[in-house]
Amino acid sequence: MTAMTAEAFLSLYVVVLVATALICGAVAVIVWRRQHAPGTSGLIAMMLTQIVWSVSYALQLSPIDRPDPMFYTRIAFLGVVAGTAAFLVFVFQFTDRGHWVTKRTLALLAIEPVLFMAAIYTNDYHHLVVSDYKTGSVFTPAIAFWLHTLYSYSVLITGGVLLTLRVLRTTSIYRKQASLLLIGLGIVVTANALSIAHVNPGPIVDFTPVGFTIAGILNALALFRYRMLDLVPIARDTVMERMKDGVLVLDAENRIVDLNPAAQTLLGMDVTAVLGQQASRLLAPHDDTATRWKDFPADFHDEVVLERNGRRYVDLQITALPERRNARGGRVVVIRDVSGVKRIESELREANDRLRQKLAEIELLQTKLKEQAIRDPLTGLYNRRFLQETLMRELAQATRAQSPLSVAMIDLDHFKRINDAHGHYTGDRLLEALSDLLRSYTRGGDVACRYGGEEFLVVMPGASLEVAATRADEWRRAFAAIKTSTGTTSFSATFSAGVGSFPLHGLIADRLLNAADQALYAAKAAGRNRVMIAERPPAPVLARAPN
Repeated sequence: MTAMTAEAFLSLYVVVLVATALICGAVAVIVWRRQHAPGTSGLIAMMLTQIVWSVSYALQLSPIDRPDPMFYTRIAFLGVVAGTAAFLVFVFQFTDRGHWVTKRTLALLAIEPVLFMAAIYTNDYHHLVVSDYKTGSVFTPAIAFWLHTLYSYSVLITGGVLLTLRVLRTTSIYRKQASLLLIGLGIVVTANALSIAHVNPGPIVDFTPVGFTIAGILNALALFRYRMLDLVPIARDTVMERMKDGVLVLDAENRIVDLNPAAQTLLGMDVTAVLGQQASRLLAPHDDTATRWKDFPADFHDEVVLERNGRRYVDLQITALPERRNARGGRVVVIRDVSGVKRIESELREANDRLRQKLAEIELLQTKLKEQAIRDPLTGLYNRRFLQETLMRELAQATRAQSPLSVAMIDLDHFKRINDAHGHYTGDRLLEALSDLLRSYTRGGDVACRYGGEEFLVVMPGASLEVAATRADEWRRAFAAIKTSTGTTSFSATFSAGVGSFPLHGLIADRLLNAADQALYAAKAAGRNRVMIAERPPAPVLARAPN
């Protein structure tokens, strides 16, 4: 190519770079005006970096004077290093990974650009970036340049992988968006690879700014064509209209700008009657309730009561829409009718209350039945069944503790004669009087039982034979002092008692009871109204072996 042809080519390319900067500026302005879509901030940053790159590169190729041969090249590299980081931020935001874009992430992405720019501006001292510079974009790259290139391609590949995953995992509309972004990325990589390999139809120039610009145009097309024109109407028709929950969309002044049929039914209003009205007047049935959420906070969730079309319980949730340019955004209000759930909850509470009442009655009956099973119905003392279980347990405890246990067998004297003379009613009163006395005079650990008929038995854990006999004699004297009235006369009765003790008179219940019973018979035989101690059992006689 002749010198004139090369000069004309460079002039034409400068025009292309200026046009590229203008296109990037136009895309940035369009994106700025429609910045509610995800990825817009990253895309705006990309466009701004390409403006810096294209303008500075155009000045570098132009014949104007410059203070230093690499003056505009250094500025162009500022757009190069920042553009790669901006691309990755854009991909994070577009692929629903905007939460990755934190201060820490931005700081990490800034490390390599800062180090590389420092190397660029100090290249004259170490020549680690450019070892030999001629003119325009013709220079001999050094090790730092190749490391930067490797880093940049790693960032671009990371973004490409995320976009590819987006293509594979999403529906057709999102797939079209991500596919356009991948095509743009391929154009950038191809343009940069051709420039580094010096594959050009004319003088050596860098086509990467043009590639980034084409990619930016494709990115903007993917964001707005397939999101704003196709996706939003589909979401509005298929989601809002068919939802069973009421949905209201409010503007920054909390006026209703949209609502679905379910919300119209819940509020009992037509859409034409509520659009533009303050939502607080429509939703709050009482002033004291309205003050809780009249300003529609960003994160409100509570259960409220609506009085329209009958009393309704609704679950009310308010969520803030993204803010725009530091201005307060709108709100989305979701209303779910939970009246049926509240009715079921009320029925369940009533059923649980009835069940608890029935369980309490059953427990009371069980307690009564248990008491009836172990109590004598006339005297209220424990019965013989309970005595058998208790005596065996107490004997086992006395055996382990090596402690005494005594029993007193009590029998009313001449009880049959009293019944015959005064009647069974008087006999029953006499039995009750003895029972009351035993309850009053026995210790907390003692067990007083009605053994059968007019016989009673008192188990005294820890009481020795002498102590048990003394206590039984006290009961005898106290009972003899009681006067029983028959209406016309009064009389007193007595009882006889026999006392046996563990382990002296027996190691098991039957032998102990038999010893006390034998002592009782001895007391009756001796004249009644007395307490007798069971005889000590004879010691076993050991036979001597013959000599």
